[in-house]
Amino acid sequence: MKYDHCLKILASVIALTVMQTSTAEAALIIDNFTDRQQVKDDLTTLGATTNSIGLNGPSSSLTGAQRTFSSTANGRPTSDNTGAKRSINTHISAENGLLSFSNSEKSNGTASILYDNFGTIDFTANADAFLIEILKIDLNAELALIINNNSFSDPLIFNSAGSFYVDFSSFSSPSELASVQNFALTIKGEKALDFDFAFSAVNRTGSASTAAVPEPSLYALLAIGLLVFGTLKRTQIHF
Repeated sequence: MKYDHCLKILASVIALTVMQTSTAEAALIIDNFTDRQQVKDDLTTLGATTNSIGLNGPSSSLTGAQRTFSSTANGRPTSDNTGAKRSINTHISAENGLLSFSNSEKSNGTASILYDNFGTIDFTANADAFLIEILKIDLNAELALIINNNSFSDPLIFNSAGSFYVDFSSFSSPSELASVQNFALTIKGEKALDFDFAFSAVNRTGSASTAAVPEPSLYALLAIGLLVFGTLKRTQIHF
């Protein structure tokens, strides 16, 4: 194998390493859903059912964050008795790394998740998009994201599993992402819907200030590569 071929192989290895580093996503952990919580609403109560908890440190990058679940069942009971009213319910829960939403067969209810009490955070310093990863869904679901109560994403309709991005630039007021004080996710589903997903904020395009850059080890690899190039070229080594 001549040195020209050797150079090509070494260049390919270095290029692949650079490419893998430059495309890495730097995530902001909003909620990894390991802090267990659930809320179930039915027609025996008036209005929404809510519950709030404080998130533990490892489960969120939002220091001191409080998470509030709210669910509202919607439907018409077949009678006025308690059993008929309880059969119309909407449930939201967090457990084992997943957020789950479900409607009973007679409810087309809604739910929301609110994060607040974490001060002010610049989401754009770490990310440029939200990533929604749907693991299970059996009917249509509609999601919307709201920042600071006044910057909205377009309603998002999902009916299949997969990974979906919501770019910060698509919000009605993108500048709000630079000073986030509260963040909400709303969910609306059809009757009998079951929906499991996870979400985070990610550096999708590399435009955030924490865009991936070569690590020191990569710089060392590049330097070694250049040194080898020079040595091989000077000595015309044959293998």
